Amino acid sequence: MFAHARRLFRYAVGTRFIDIEQESPERLELSCGMTRTIFEKATGRVIQHSRTVGTFAAIEVIELHQPRNQEGPLNWFVTIRLTGGRAIEVGQVTDRNDASVVGARISTITGHLVTVKP
Repeated sequence: MFAHARRLFRYAVGTRFIDIEQESPERLELSCGMTRTIFEKATGRVIQHSRTVGTFAAIEVIELHQPRNQEGPLNWFVTIRLTGGRAIEVGQVTDRNDASVVGARISTITGHLVTVKP
């Protein structure tokens, strides 16, 4: 409960961070604010809000990017781009290195490449 309250406080004050809740060779669980994203290697599923939102086979790339015309502190978004133009936002962080670490962990479990868009 305390960890959940701490995440919500950080998010409310503008500090963006993606927490690694669980990591094993078979499962990666990330949370950012109220969004929890789970990557299950055995089933090849990407899960958010208790439902499958994508599959490993449909992933084209793991993308790290900053939105254009963003005001205030610059955040880095971690997004999974799927075939057909769909995207799954994993979360956002305030530090590029943090975005790279999260992208690398997703890449390790899914087997897909990470790209950085300026």
